[in-house]
Amino acid sequence: MAQFVCGASYPFPEKYSQPLTEAQLSRLYEFWVVESVPCLQSFGLNPPLAPTLAVFLETYESPDMWGPFTVLGTLSGPRYDEVSVACPQSPDDLRD
Repeated sequence: MAQFVCGASYPFPEKYSQPLTEAQLSRLYEFWVVESVPCLQSFGLNPPLAPTLAVFLETYESPDMWGPFTVLGTLSGPRYDEVSVACPQSPDDLRD
């Protein structure tokens, strides 16, 4: 019941419930490689090496999916918050 009331009170834009297109996934990959990896490295973190774009697209949402933010699991408290704010996990325009 609470979920229904919340959803009715604060509707979620439909664009956020749609799967990402290949163009959006390519944009996300580029953002992660060009922006996120260097940002995480600036905090002394070592994200896993990026695969090729083709491999990223092929493995997206699978157990083998690459993502630079897996390193956040090694952080907690204020340090986690600091890195999370400084290194956004997706570009602002991803779903535009």
